[in-house]
Amino acid sequence: MSNQEQNLSTNGFAIGSLIIGCLSIIGLIFSQDGRLLSIMGILLGIIGLKEVKQFKQKGTKLALVGIILNCIGLVGGIAMKL
Repeated sequence: MSNQEQNLSTNGFAIGSLIIGCLSIIGLIFSQDGRLLSIMGILLGIIGLKEVKQFKQKGTKLALVGIILNCIGLVGGIAMKL
């Protein structure tokens, strides 16, 4: 894949963060726990944001939404255990 094609692609870590964020919310609803998934999703989102800026890729909004969903899942998981 050429450099120009790589720059036009969407960052995989950002997509992964968004998917894991959705799964952590679903886990929170059905099993009252989504903390482990949320932590992994937050890390993926942070890595995705750094790579988007570094390699000038698409996916900034996806990574941000993924981080937000994962934070909701993490806080909700902690609140459910109290």
